[in-house]
Amino acid sequence: MAVIAIRVYESPPRAEATSTVSQEVLDEGAELYQASCASCHGTDREGSALASMPAPPLDGSAHSWHHSDEQIVGLIRRGGRVMPAVGFDWSDEQVEAVLAYVKSGWEPWQREAQQGSLGE
Repeated sequence: MAVIAIRVYESPPRAEATSTVSQEVLDEGAELYQASCASCHGTDREGSALASMPAPPLDGSAHSWHHSDEQIVGLIRRGGRVMPAVGFDWSDEQVEAVLAYVKSGWEPWQREAQQGSLGE
């Protein structure tokens, strides 16, 4: 006789996200995001479900928070299999501002679980 155990994970209740990043940095990140990322990842970070543009949501509703800062920075600067490089000429501060803006849409528990502290 085989015993199968299934573990169900539930997301914690939605809490107000807090950040130590200044509003000025978040505004800069939002501006850069809208100019370089929103056309694929959505103006509200909701992603695109189009087969021709499989850009995942960055709003915390999918897997973006599973990636480390290092992976995200690499995608921004060098691109990926499908994603083009968008910030190869951005300063470190600009990359961090975009990360701060993206992370501002994540739940506190997602930000705590994510590997990295850029944009925090």
